[in-house]
Amino acid sequence: MRRGQLGQMIAAESVIIAVIGAVLGAALGLGLGAALAAAFTRSQQLTVVIPAAQTLAYVAAAALAGLLAAIAPARRAATMNMLAAIAAE
Repeated sequence: MRRGQLGQMIAAESVIIAVIGAVLGAALGLGLGAALAAAFTRSQQLTVVIPAAQTLAYVAAAALAGLLAAIAPARRAATMNMLAAIAAE
């Protein structure tokens, strides 16, 4: 494996984890928010509005944050000798 590929793999893993966390967090937050709104407005008809554009913007921001957070570790891993790193553990 070339060193550039290692950095790309680390960055991709970080973005995937950030997006999965953002999607699960948004789904949980929207679901609990709708349930709470339904509990408070039991006698009235409930209309839940999901802000799709805003939710997608949050997921995109999480992906960007994951990518930015992966830059330094990916660069450090790309310059490291893998066999020496494994032997040090």
